[in-house]
Formats: sequence, structure tokens, C-alpha cells
Amino acid sequence: MEVAGGNKVAQMLMMKNHLKTMDDGKMMEMTRENPEMKKKMEQKMLEMMEKNPEIKTMMMKNMMEKMLENPEMMKKMKEMEMKGKKHSDHQ
Repeated sequence: MEVAGGNKVAQMLMMKNHLKTMDDGKMMEMTRENPEMKKKMEQKMLEMMEKNPEIKTMMMKNMMEKMLENPEMMKKMKEMEMKGKKHSDHQ
């Protein structure tokens, strides 16, 4: 992960692979069984997006495309967002 940090092309390829893995549903299975891993991955993704606006733009675009293709996914995302907002109110 660190080696690719300085290489934009490598980062983009990693992101594409990461997104493909997420699309395949493998990521969901892996992270469902391992919440600690999910947390670390989310943290890493946020860090990468903060450091590289291009990655953030690409991810947002990719997510929007996926949601437009798949209304079920859009519904799930909205549900997760609502849960997230309710959850953060109680802290």
C-alpha cells in the first residue's frame, strides 16, 4: 500500500481493483466477517481521498454510475446514510 503512495498510476489501478472487488461483493463478505478490517480500509480510503482529489472524484463518479445502474444499491446507500446520520446524533 505504501509503495503505491507516490505513484498516481499505481494508485488509480489500485482503486480500480478495489472498486471491482467491491462490485463483486467479495469485499462485503470479507468486511462483514471482520469489522476491524472494514474500519481500517475505510480509514485508508479516506486518507487516500484527502491526499488525492483525483481519486475522490473518480470514486464519486464511479459510485454515482453504479447507483444509476442499480437502483437497489442506491436504496441501500440511502438507508446506510440515514442509519449513519441517526447513529451520529446519539454520540
